[in-house]
Amino acid sequence: IGVTPADARPDDFEPEEVVSWELGTKGRFLEGRAQTELVAYFYQYEDLQTTVPGQGGGILVDNIGEVDGWGLEDTLNLILSEYWDLFLSGAWADTE
Repeated sequence: IGVTPADARPDDFEPEEVVSWELGTKGRFLEGRAQTELVAYFYQYEDLQTTVPGQGGGILVDNIGEVDGWGLEDTLNLILSEYWDLFLSGAWADTE
């Protein structure tokens, strides 16, 4: 109550740091009628930042700690005819 935008200032929080790696490949087969992509990734956060509810309905930024994750993503695009394509996509991720 009684706080103006000029008085409002976010709370301090630590910077986050992330190291991430990604490795992928693309290819064509069936005389160019099929395309595929496969990607694997890994990331490691230190002091990950997230928004959390504050008192009085406000939103705060807070550091929640270390987070490790990795996953795979794959797509397949197949040209079936002049008017029909088949597109399949999948992903799997694991984060702790």
